[in-house]
Amino acid sequence: CRRLPSAIRSFSSAPSDGYKSQIYVRAGQFKAASLFLEPSLEKQNVSAEVLDLAGRLAQVNGEKDKARKYLTLAIGKAPNQPAYLEHLALSFALSEEYTAAVALLQRSMDKISGLASGKKSLAMIYALSGQYNAALQVANSAMEQADVASLKFLYRNLPHYNPHEQAMAVMFNQVPKRLLGVAKPGAAK
Repeated sequence: CRRLPSAIRSFSSAPSDGYKSQIYVRAGQFKAASLFLEPSLEKQNVSAEVLDLAGRLAQVNGEKDKARKYLTLAIGKAPNQPAYLEHLALSFALSEEYTAAVALLQRSMDKISGLASGKKSLAMIYALSGQYNAALQVANSAMEQADVASLKFLYRNLPHYNPHEQAMAVMFNQVPKRLLGVAKPGAAK
């Protein structure tokens, strides 16, 4: 049958579970994203990238211990990847464990490759803790002014979000749906 080789090619080039999960993440369907990712987590050689995604999804889905387990495994597989340390630090910050969060971020910022992104995460931690001015000060040292200006609304309101919304914003840069129709202060309507 001539169709068999093309069917095999299309099967082998099918999107990975991680890719499918990212589609659900973009749609704000975090539980569905986790379900699609589960088969990848059962494989022998799970990539650090998949473990990181699983950890961030677990955090958004309210599973703090599971989140930290996956994020720690991701760090173990790719210790030189600052983003994984930063995600673990943000997990601690989301639980108001700020001392542990900052200590982890320091490990990331000790590497040149993690300095700028570590500062961005530190600004987010200050915002989570309600320290708006400190968040802006750190952000200004790591980002362009336009980028900082675009985050002011988030920094000011992040402490007022519920835990699920905070995790969405911090782990996936997604604004809570209930705020999508709310204009930023000073914005034209």
